[in-house]
Amino acid sequence: MGFGMVGGLVAFQLLLMANALGALWRYQRLQLAGLGPAAGGQAAGGQAPLAQAELPGNPGPGEVEADG
Repeated sequence: MGFGMVGGLVAFQLLLMANALGALWRYQRLQLAGLGPAAGGQAAGGQAPLAQAELPGNPGPGEVEADG
């Protein structure tokens, strides 16, 4: 019973690590191909990401959202 539990934990850890490494591998391939997000928090195309107030449907600081 104890060896089965330890074996199950080992199998879980191996599957977890394989899944994480696969995700990292895919992310790295996309970044090297120039298809992923740019490093340094910059959005693709060299533009900074939008601030929360700049997103559609979000009022800016001091603005009141109109009803209707």
